[in-house]
Amino acid sequence: MMLKYSLIGASFALSCAVFAQDLEIGWAGNGLTNIVGAPNNSFVALGSTTTTSWQTPIVYNPFSMAAFLGISVSTLARADIIAIEGNGGGSPAGHFESSRWTFTNGAFTQTIDHNETSATPGPGIVAFGSLSQASYNAFFGISGTNSPVISWILLDSALDVRDPGFSLNVQQGFPFLPGEGTPDPDAIGRVVCTVPEPSSLIAAGLGIAAFVRLRRNRK
Repeated sequence: MMLKYSLIGASFALSCAVFAQDLEIGWAGNGLTNIVGAPNNSFVALGSTTTTSWQTPIVYNPFSMAAFLGISVSTLARADIIAIEGNGGGSPAGHFESSRWTFTNGAFTQTIDHNETSATPGPGIVAFGSLSQASYNAFFGISGTNSPVISWILLDSALDVRDPGFSLNVQQGFPFLPGEGTPDPDAIGRVVCTVPEPSSLIAAGLGIAAFVRLRRNRK
């Protein structure tokens, strides 16, 4: 079992290497049929679903992904979970519809509520937004015109999403959360490797500088 710094705090998103240039996302391997696998324009009314297995991670360029979502790479680096849904012809203030996310590793559980009526991300929410189906199709190399507006959400897990015991349950927010609360997800994924957060880069740089000084002093 691995925790972050605490059950409430900064992202657990870690880099696979000090200066990693890859973003690896393992898409859901089970749960509702239409959310299994990478984005494919196959949307499904949520209700509730639990994901306990994840497919082999797919490598994406983090700079391209950040530009696609309209966020900074440093914001993307804080994400542990990504979910994408079809929002029909428009989206609410909080883009991705109201939903309750529960993460567990068997020993600890974390619950994050997303309120679609708020334009400000709540606790555990890294960012959210919407984009056109045309840009969605182009980025993932898929086809279809099922939803003119695609909405996405990034979440910050207090648990290590790479833990073999990690699982995720997501419920529609209706009727216990504000707004319509009936998301239609296409894909849910866990971020298993990402570019380092700025603090990691600084720490790595200081570590390398200290190592160089040590080597010089020994000569």
